[in-house]
Amino acid sequence: MRIPLPTPISDEELIKISDQNPGWRIERGGECLLEARMTSSKLHTRASADLLVQVGIWHRASGRPGALCDSDGTYNMDDGDGTIRSWAPDVSWISQERYDARSAKDRRGGGFWNLVPDFLIEVRSPSDSLPFVQARMALWLHFGIRLGWAVDPWNRTVEAFRPGQEPQLLEHPDSLTGEEVLNGLDVDLRELWQWADEADAESVEA
Repeated sequence: MRIPLPTPISDEELIKISDQNPGWRIERGGECLLEARMTSSKLHTRASADLLVQVGIWHRASGRPGALCDSDGTYNMDDGDGTIRSWAPDVSWISQERYDARSAKDRRGGGFWNLVPDFLIEVRSPSDSLPFVQARMALWLHFGIRLGWAVDPWNRTVEAFRPGQEPQLLEHPDSLTGEEVLNGLDVDLRELWQWADEADAESVEA
């Protein structure tokens, strides 16, 4: 749902609205819009949690400093014209360099990140169209991510987004690497696709 607002809302107001509406991903879009999406799919939440765990294991084992966030990690993005988007990917990672360069507002704690992560994962939920996810990833690139994965459990695909390149479509990949952005990261996707097969079988039986 896209809900127009008469005036912009603050970070604190957006947090309050989100707390009052569990089961929905509520974000701040451009042009005074609230964007609300249902994310309460068993496959979506299972896939997101598994990907977060795998990136978290790499994060600890690699000794790479930085910040790892789950789907509650929300980022404010200002296009310079007063339009602020506040989006929360399913998994995100901020390098130590970006973490150290964060604004004085971020250093005081609380609220949302006023920066863009180096890396993120968006898992397509049942309510998301493919064009919506692709447009969203293109905007993440515009604001400065270095690597992004759009994981589509329903079609068993991943689109990899990198600055200055066309998106790379991977069909049923067994694994993904973090390339130079997350050096040494190797994410195993085989179990995720198995869960997707099980979800398809359950829907047919129903």
